[in-house]
Amino acid sequence: GLHWQFISKLLTKTQVSFVVPDYPLAPLADFQDVYVFIHTVYDLLLTEHQSEEIILMGDSAGGGLALGFAQHLRNKNRPLPKQVILLSPWLDVSMSHPDLTEVDRKDWVLGIKGLQLAGKAYAGTESLLDYRISPIYGDLHSLPKLSVFIGTHDVLFCDSEKLFQKMQSAQQPINYFEYPKMIHDWIVVTQLKEAQTAIDQVVNLIK
Repeated sequence: GLHWQFISKLLTKTQVSFVVPDYPLAPLADFQDVYVFIHTVYDLLLTEHQSEEIILMGDSAGGGLALGFAQHLRNKNRPLPKQVILLSPWLDVSMSHPDLTEVDRKDWVLGIKGLQLAGKAYAGTESLLDYRISPIYGDLHSLPKLSVFIGTHDVLFCDSEKLFQKMQSAQQPINYFEYPKMIHDWIVVTQLKEAQTAIDQVVNLIK
């Protein structure tokens, strides 16, 4: 429900088309199944649109998928989307950042142990540090325009901050929107004034 309200707000404000891929989920599917699915959707879009007309956007696990898939497209020399927008993205399924425990106490939406179990199921037989699974470990050069929205009380905050730092070290451009005391995926709770501000920022990026 919350996601559809969020997309509805974006639709009204941007007047662009949204495609919401209902990709298979772990543990019934692993990342390889998901990539086959997303590839099919992306290739279908390319039959009707130039890649410069496409924006990859995802929240949470979908955010990690968007960044991993963008890296995958670049590595395969496939046409890249115009930009990638990540909302509270899950960037490292190993959940190994040393500061996680401190932030975990503030996030009542997600927890480290549950995420680690889900991450192992998603990875299947591959390493948790494979860039397609945990895109923070991938090559961050020559990607489309990248934007990240994250709250400081999100257990995934540490890795978003780390992504920002890695992009800066690699001298790659990134738009980084950090929201104090916001929990995981606050942006889809469209009644929040902080969500309304972030939605307007997303709208400006899309436009």
